[in-house]
Amino acid sequence: MYDKRPYQPIDQTPSRFLVDNLKLVDISDKPILDVACGYGRNGGYLAKNNHRVVFIDKDIECLRYIKNGGKLSEQGHVDTRNVYALYKNLDEGKLSFPNDSTGGVIDIHYYNPLLIDELIRVLDKGGFFCFESISARGKNVYELPDYHFIKDKLKNFKIISYVERKVNPEELGKSVMKVFAIKQYS
Repeated sequence: MYDKRPYQPIDQTPSRFLVDNLKLVDISDKPILDVACGYGRNGGYLAKNNHRVVFIDKDIECLRYIKNGGKLSEQGHVDTRNVYALYKNLDEGKLSFPNDSTGGVIDIHYYNPLLIDELIRVLDKGGFFCFESISARGKNVYELPDYHFIKDKLKNFKIISYVERKVNPEELGKSVMKVFAIKQYS
């Protein structure tokens, strides 16, 4: 029989890449965006550490889960006044935030080439940019960024950590990558 209970994540462990790099920087008091946040494992780590986080996703069940506390509480005490859930279809690549209005952006396992410029636009000087692609398995290679596409967009950034490698078939020019950078100027 079909189980109608909403799915809940098994593991809320945040990205090790994100956590390791956050230890190297000062984090702004401005809100941090967790785009395509899913069940909030990455933004939850920041919320637990008393940062304001805007969780953005087009999955209303995920956002309800986050707003109701979900497993964020398993990451330690989370002040829900620091948690904002925003329903948004990111496919169009537009955000409704002013220029330079956020202290950080987290984009893990979601790639939209239209969205990268928007994430950079809303990020304030001194804010962090964290992107981590999905791994290349089968046909999802088409969901990966073009080799160096994101790195080339980060000319106004200080790169803290960067790993990128081309994936097969190489003629597609796609890559798996992780980058953590700090915006130097707009």
